[in-house]
Amino acid sequence: MNVVVSLDKYNGAAALEFSSPNTTNIIFPFRNSSSQNLTMEELEIIDQNDRNFKIYIIFAVLSTVANICLLVTTLRKKRKTKLDNFFAGFSLGSTLLGIAYTSDYARMITYQTSDDTILKGYCIVIAIHPTFYAVGDVFISGATLIMAFESVLALQNNQQGSHLKAWLLNKFPLIYYTTVSVVDVSLCWTDILVNNEPIPIACYYELVVSQTYFNIHLAYTGTVGFLGVLIFVAWLLYMPISRSSHQSVRAVQTRRNWEIVRKVIMLIALNFSVQNLPATYRVFSTIFLGSTVIPFAVWLMQPIGFFLTAIIRLIELSKIRTKLQKVLPLKFKKSVTPSRLP
Repeated sequence: MNVVVSLDKYNGAAALEFSSPNTTNIIFPFRNSSSQNLTMEELEIIDQNDRNFKIYIIFAVLSTVANICLLVTTLRKKRKTKLDNFFAGFSLGSTLLGIAYTSDYARMITYQTSDDTILKGYCIVIAIHPTFYAVGDVFISGATLIMAFESVLALQNNQQGSHLKAWLLNKFPLIYYTTVSVVDVSLCWTDILVNNEPIPIACYYELVVSQTYFNIHLAYTGTVGFLGVLIFVAWLLYMPISRSSHQSVRAVQTRRNWEIVRKVIMLIALNFSVQNLPATYRVFSTIFLGSTVIPFAVWLMQPIGFFLTAIIRLIELSKIRTKLQKVLPLKFKKSVTPSRLP
């Protein structure tokens, strides 16, 4: 089903062009959903939008709640590992994105049949999702890159590059998150204000920001995510063999290394699939296919993936494991805390 709605046809109403029944067909605003000017096809699209938006909001709320729980649980741990700090960054980014998804699609449902318009600049004030999308994506992609570096450093001998390790683990995350977030938000707001045109009051994200900014933002966050994955894969291929002369020490070191590998693979695999692939798909289709269409199911992977990441990490925490073992007939392999190993 091909749906193309021009701006002139609906007196300024915005529309996106989609060519698959599996995509979200967005047409808004209409004067009234019961207007005699609407065709059956258009009414079906509105109903489909409503269903898709509600599904997205459900998983966005679940993702937000789960990641808030993970963030609070991680921050309240008395003895934190470096890995906990990076999971805190990931969960904070996922929380911001969950709130942004909820705000974006809740406004879409609320104003889908409204004919009110607003200048883009006001969307910065009345809608939080443009800003939260920018910051949340920075934290998610940055967490992947930082965790890759952390894994490389953690698998090294403690005496190797001690100053670099201390700087990367203690200073680099804060500097990266702060600097890139400020730059991205500044670019986002500048883009909106420079192109300060009337748009539907729903403040749909892809109408608020330009395609140029959106593609640059996705290209950057996707590249950072891919870089983190490549660094980690390269280190796995060249993982150093322990030189300890004691067999028991080598066994403990090996167990420590693979415990770190297991945790980071889980996070990077989920992040790679739920953020990098949709972002890469969007940039590729825009540049080479001349289309900005992304199937609804692809974007839906993001809140679902962030939700699963938080749940898996919460289950891995010792207190959650203990409670589950009392209630369910499950057996969990005891984790090795890297900071306590030689």
